[in-house]
Amino acid sequence: MSRKVPRVRIPASPLFYNSLPNARARQACVRCLKELGRYAGIKVDWTGLAGNYRPEAFDPNELPTDEVIEQTWEQITSLMVRWV
Repeated sequence: MSRKVPRVRIPASPLFYNSLPNARARQACVRCLKELGRYAGIKVDWTGLAGNYRPEAFDPNELPTDEVIEQTWEQITSLMVRWV
């Protein structure tokens, strides 16, 4: 026996206005709310609110050299912060 799930269109709320468009935080929020709606048995259309966040590819050629890292580390004056 299949239960028909109602489709609901919900306008953007202040929850979305507090996060940047196309940001990872907004995408995670939309994913959580979608799962919450699924758990509650409500199909919610969040497609326009998630944005198009894509993490940038990691390029090992853009890493600083060991010398640059050491020079930067030596410029840190606080010993507590130096070892974080």
